[in-house]
Amino acid sequence: MTMPSNAPADPAAMEAVVRNTSVQDTLSIIFVVLSIIGITTAVLVSIRPLRAGGGLSMEDPAVASRIFAPAGIAPTAAGRAVMKEWEDSGRETARAGH
Repeated sequence: MTMPSNAPADPAAMEAVVRNTSVQDTLSIIFVVLSIIGITTAVLVSIRPLRAGGGLSMEDPAVASRIFAPAGIAPTAAGRAVMKEWEDSGRETARAGH
């Protein structure tokens, strides 16, 4: 025999539902608060150098390449021409493989 759908639920099961909902709500609130803190910190850290005029560049200075390698697996006609120029000038070309 099946119970009717309007039968009272087990009190222990209802307490578990309430407890699980409370835990989920608490964790959701903590997540949202920490997300807001993280986003706010990121915005403040990004605005600070802009107000100061850009800040120092952490980029290394440009250095001309000392070797040449084709862009793909098989060199194009232009790539073969550049490779021949590099070989004729005595500069190193990339070795095949690793």
